[in-house]
Amino acid sequence: MLVTVHRTVAQANKWKVIARHPLAEEGYEIFDYDDGIAVIDWALIAKRDYNDRACKVACMAECLSPSTVPAEKIFSVYVKTEAARVVVKDWADKYKVVRHINLQSHMFAGEVNV
Repeated sequence: MLVTVHRTVAQANKWKVIARHPLAEEGYEIFDYDDGIAVIDWALIAKRDYNDRACKVACMAECLSPSTVPAEKIFSVYVKTEAARVVVKDWADKYKVVRHINLQSHMFAGEVNV
């Protein structure tokens, strides 16, 4: 599961940014929000070519919250399977949070139905 918030939430709450996936072979550096957003390779990310390793790790840039994120701040959740989508939707409906639940199996490693 991948949880997202609006960038304004991350910026206002002084989140940190990793400009590419933290497990990238090239390593990573943690930046303050504005500096991290500035070093992300947005042109590479726009290609959305997940078969290109450089593009894939750039697309997995992350914001890191220094504290627990309140559920009402969650904008969307990406899930790997339909079963996960159902579980998240039930939770979101019960607590009246999360506007978008997206089934995007290609965004996750491993077999689609694992």
